[in-house]
Amino acid sequence: MRSFFRRSPPVRAIVNLAILIAVEQYADSRFQRVPYAQSDANALASVLEKHDFDAAECITLSNDQATHKAIEARVKRTIKGLLEDDQLVIYYTGHGFSQDDKNYLTCHDTNPDDLAATSVKLSWLFDQIKASDCRSNVLFLDACASGMPASHDLRDRYAAINDAEIKTFFARKQRGVCFAACKSDQSSYTSPSLRSGIWAHHLIAALNGQAPAAFEDNAHLTAASLQKYLKRSVPQTLRTLFTTKKEQTPWLAGPKNSQLPLLDMSDLLAQADAAADPSTGQVRNVTLLARRSTRIQSLAGFQRKSHTKPTRADNAAEAFIAKISQEEIDADMNQVFQSLRRQFKFKRADMNVSNQGDGTATIITPYFNYSISVQLDGDDPSRVVWLRMVDAIKEPDKIFGDPFAAIFANVFDTVSFEPAESVDLPQLIDRLEDLEDDRLTIDYDPGVTFCSLSVDGIDGQITVTSDLWSIVHRKANAPKSLLEALFTIQEKFVDRHDVRLISFLDSPAN
Repeated sequence: MRSFFRRSPPVRAIVNLAILIAVEQYADSRFQRVPYAQSDANALASVLEKHDFDAAECITLSNDQATHKAIEARVKRTIKGLLEDDQLVIYYTGHGFSQDDKNYLTCHDTNPDDLAATSVKLSWLFDQIKASDCRSNVLFLDACASGMPASHDLRDRYAAINDAEIKTFFARKQRGVCFAACKSDQSSYTSPSLRSGIWAHHLIAALNGQAPAAFEDNAHLTAASLQKYLKRSVPQTLRTLFTTKKEQTPWLAGPKNSQLPLLDMSDLLAQADAAADPSTGQVRNVTLLARRSTRIQSLAGFQRKSHTKPTRADNAAEAFIAKISQEEIDADMNQVFQSLRRQFKFKRADMNVSNQGDGTATIITPYFNYSISVQLDGDDPSRVVWLRMVDAIKEPDKIFGDPFAAIFANVFDTVSFEPAESVDLPQLIDRLEDLEDDRLTIDYDPGVTFCSLSVDGIDGQITVTSDLWSIVHRKANAPKSLLEALFTIQEKFVDRHDVRLISFLDSPAN
């Protein structure tokens, strides 16, 4: 399997080196923890091993291993020995900041009272890269200032990451790029239901061959194709997981040649196809959802005599909601957990349960993930929105079986999926209107940012955007029925050759 920046093999074997730095826990409690930083780094290291990065060449420094001195010593020592045809990947996840327009990456032992001196200067890292003979460099940067110490005296000592320094360095590189998780004025969000940073989740999926939308020619990953996928998928996931508006825009720094090759995925995809059930790819991007809005006073933990309703959505209000909803979340998780044990005969070791009192809880099973969360209604802070979701479907046939139906028979009212490529909405609308089918009613806005469909004989309102299909039913329905409605639409009203969407034609639902 060919690796980053494919070239003709030299006489000397190429060395593929990855340095992964994950600062999840800080020695100083004034820094906020970075959830899932360590597990994301470990997952990325495992994926890189599939691309000719030997385990011994995937160096992971996390938490107390990621001190200022340890990072600088390891980076300097390992990069120094690389030659021109070698490959270097650096991944950093943690807090980042700038001071006097110079960027810094925090370490496990960074001291908030002496930030610059106890953090790794990004220009120092760039100097190490320049001093090396290695010319093929990829930097994955998941760093923002949102978790930095927030007291007024410390806020004056740092600013957000300075994008210009990064863009200037990589603009001069012919075979080097930097993928950044968010713009400098934004936060990089994490998801308890995904048990990952959202950007990292999509990055790992692409490198692991699980994101067809990230590939050129169905088999090649380029800087442009990966960035296009990340820039589209991260905001879409934010809209799915959060009721309040969250903005996170991944960006790319590099040479003008945005078609710079990264990975040839053909071998990995061939291996996956040979091992997979033919139906797996057809529903792996499907998500089953249920949203329910209730008054805050209806939550079991709300005490009418001592509690007041929030007047706006902020961190304090979200923490309050998480606290007073914990009883309902605990009850839901216990009921689903016991049902999963009973219906699927799961053992304790088969399920990973996360319920940390933050308003979200997740059960990861061998077949799919189930999660529940509660958030303030972004339009009405006197109400909350409950979101229940099944996603990350690994065994599609289990979704159509009786055990799944017994657990979730009357839970979900929405089914959605993300197509492999962006939908050309004007082309889709023109194609559907040309059908002149009286059973089909189409609505769309003048700017063609969405398309709503109503189809006789199919319950539910269909909404299509450039990156999402969804059907919202008037009431909860059996999961199989929800999926069958989606398949029917796909079969009857979409020309797969003109509008390249996921095909469900061979699904076991038919």
